[in-house]
Amino acid sequence: MKATKQKNMDKSEHGPLNRIPVQALSLRLARTPIRMQHAQTWRIDKINPVHDLVFCLTGKARYRVGEESFVLHEGEAMLIRARERFHGVHGGGDDYTGVAQHFTLDLFGRADLIDQMHLQRRVKLRDWSVLHPLIVHYRTMAATTSPTLVQHHQFMVLLLAFLDDAFLGWREEGGPACQPGAALAADHAARLRPCRRPAERGCAGKRRWSAFPITAIISAGRFASASA
Repeated sequence: MKATKQKNMDKSEHGPLNRIPVQALSLRLARTPIRMQHAQTWRIDKINPVHDLVFCLTGKARYRVGEESFVLHEGEAMLIRARERFHGVHGGGDDYTGVAQHFTLDLFGRADLIDQMHLQRRVKLRDWSVLHPLIVHYRTMAATTSPTLVQHHQFMVLLLAFLDDAFLGWREEGGPACQPGAALAADHAARLRPCRRPAERGCAGKRRWSAFPITAIISAGRFASASA
């Protein structure tokens, strides 16, 4: 028990998002939470324009996303990325219940953070005993018109818990070779700061931000925060 607790603490302390400044992330809930209550006749075939995070509270469902097929059980969560087609059917037995949330998560307002990460599709949530009551509350209190401030912060907790458990590595392919160290951070920090003179307007947009390795973007943000 002690070894497991220490392992969980170590993973939290060295998680993939610990290097990202608090002000760097911009979360947007694309709609109100979806309160899932599905009988055995339920099925779905859909594509969403934004990311979709699904938490299973009871029952089970069979999903196919791309070439992957799996069963989602109680205590598990799965991520369906934006523009991915997915199919789902009831997994048999009791009602399949849970909550789903459509969202976007931007880094420094420039890059989709989810697109920069290699993630497991489905995970058994490590801190289920802690997250379960929050997910139940999040589902029960879901607004019917538009997401609330409270829901925004509650979902950020759930999302970060999922990312911490699902993270496999950063995607850095496709970016130009960049010099390491302070010079790199200073270069990117300069691109983060707004242009001060009219002649400089548009200078930050000359190179696509998404072309830079994610580690360089994070370093730039930390440098800019420290220099502010």
